[in-house]
Amino acid sequence: MCFLSSPLPSLSSTVWPRRDCSMRLTTGSAAATGGPPVAETGQPLRVVAIDEERVVGAAAVRPAGTLGLLDGPVVEEAWRGRLVGTRLVTAACIQARGAGLGLVAAPGAAAGFLGRLGFRSAPDHDPPIVRELGDD
Repeated sequence: MCFLSSPLPSLSSTVWPRRDCSMRLTTGSAAATGGPPVAETGQPLRVVAIDEERVVGAAAVRPAGTLGLLDGPVVEEAWRGRLVGTRLVTAACIQARGAGLGLVAAPGAAAGFLGRLGFRSAPDHDPPIVRELGDD
């Protein structure tokens, strides 16, 4: 397992057990520097997968009240099929819940992939795919 320490105070890090790749979680929000929670600032929560010094994938959750709107994940073709997208979405949802959001929504086009990660269809909702970020 590799560990990555951040050179910036606004950068928090987490790493998955992989010798050649790590994931940095960045919020870019006031919360990272002791300011108000992300849900209050409206700043997006960004999650970036990095191999060495190169970005290989990213996702973000944009807060809108207690709802978060998922952007991504986007993963370089060479890194697809290696669970990078799964890890990005999972980390983004964890960050969203930690920021006080109760629900993450995504476009219907991602239903097949996101359905495996706890998202469900909500036809009365826009975007139509949601994941509750409750205690269960």
